[in-house]
Amino acid sequence: LALTDKFGTEVQTAGGKASLAEVAGTAPLIGVYFSAHWCPPCRGFTPVLSQFYEEVNENGKVMEIIFASSDRSQAEFDSYFATMPWVSFGFSDARKD
Repeated sequence: LALTDKFGTEVQTAGGKASLAEVAGTAPLIGVYFSAHWCPPCRGFTPVLSQFYEEVNENGKVMEIIFASSDRSQAEFDSYFATMPWVSFGFSDARKD
């Protein structure tokens, strides 16, 4: 199963849209992180996952994470996604459902 068959070809980055293939590169691991700004345990775990993500990718891309938001508004999504070092499906993207 190709990466694009499961997740499509485009993701959202902090700077706008990007090709998933370019963002993921040759990373053998792709994680989907389901989380929401309104969820206190999620907000507590996100910094831990961010640190792990940065450490594991320190010497080259080993893992990519795609944020699948359960936020209730675009503003909540924007605020929360701004704290993350990875990519996202986007707030209104149906792939996160």
